[in-house]
Amino acid sequence: DALLVGAIHGNEIMAGGMCQYLGDERIFLDSESSIVLIPYPNPDASRKQMRRNANNVDLNRNFEILGDPPDSNLEPESQTI
Repeated sequence: DALLVGAIHGNEIMAGGMCQYLGDERIFLDSESSIVLIPYPNPDASRKQMRRNANNVDLNRNFEILGDPPDSNLEPESQTI
């Protein structure tokens, strides 16, 4: 099983496009694997072609670290992923 995240930064359009292409073409590992594709997890930034989200947060630096206590300051996009 796998999670494939595309354009975490809105100005990385090729990453989102490639993720979308993989989903459109139904390119998978094998018939028993499941893959979750999130081509554009940062929609505000994707629309504006900018790195940070609408709250001016770099989502690449906004994830919990495994083993640490839950972080209540995560952005909605990070919580979803």
